[in-house]
Amino acid sequence: MKIDVRSLLNELIHSMENDVSRTQSVNSRWFLQLMIYELERLAFLDEENTQHKMIALFMGGIIYALNQDDQECQYPIRLYPAETVANMRRDLSWGMLHGRVNELEYMTAIGEEALRNLPHAFNGELFKRQTRLTDSGPGEAVFPGLKDRADKVDLLMKFCIANSGNLNVPTIDRNHFNSEEYDKAAQKYQMLAEFRQKHKASFHGGWFGSFFSRTNLPAYDNMQTILSHAKKTTFFGFKNRTFQTLREMSVINEQGEVIKPGFN
Repeated sequence: MKIDVRSLLNELIHSMENDVSRTQSVNSRWFLQLMIYELERLAFLDEENTQHKMIALFMGGIIYALNQDDQECQYPIRLYPAETVANMRRDLSWGMLHGRVNELEYMTAIGEEALRNLPHAFNGELFKRQTRLTDSGPGEAVFPGLKDRADKVDLLMKFCIANSGNLNVPTIDRNHFNSEEYDKAAQKYQMLAEFRQKHKASFHGGWFGSFFSRTNLPAYDNMQTILSHAKKTTFFGFKNRTFQTLREMSVINEQGEVIKPGFN
């Protein structure tokens, strides 16, 4: 059974329009409305990469709104992937402070980071979590409409994993997610995510680590780019950090040949 991606995205977006929870802060609602207006504008465009932009903004806008709620209301449970927001705050805070990155760009960047860290950064279970306005009050979902459509959120998430190299594919085939082909795509996606985390950790801390994270990590969006960079040497002729990370993951041998199935 094939499902139109734009139609699915549209349903998820509009499930939030009149579905305001008492747990949402004023800031959160403002950012969500800004996100919805921009998504409606993008929906009328027929430009290359539009669907990818819409998915990233949708995910990033929701995560950022949840972050705003958490800061203002100090919820007893964490309702969003904090690391995703922290990564973007570190990388883009200077641009936000000096007016070089606006709110929509910031939300989109958070969404792009989420797309590199699925499924934990964005999935249906996030919207089933409930919080309370008071210690004795009833639990409430922040986005009741998305809670009721958690299975469709997961469908979008699986689509993003299976098509991580091209999020502009127009349709989703439900049957595809029960196939060996999807399992291979998911395995490759997870290896990419693992590589980025290990590579990032090796440069964590200090001004050099911050500089590296901002300028290089987002470029590692496919296997070919990573393997190509691993062949390069440092200024002094040594194996670079990409090569070393792939060796630690047992992806390549000392000669730089791929030895791990699926990583090619």
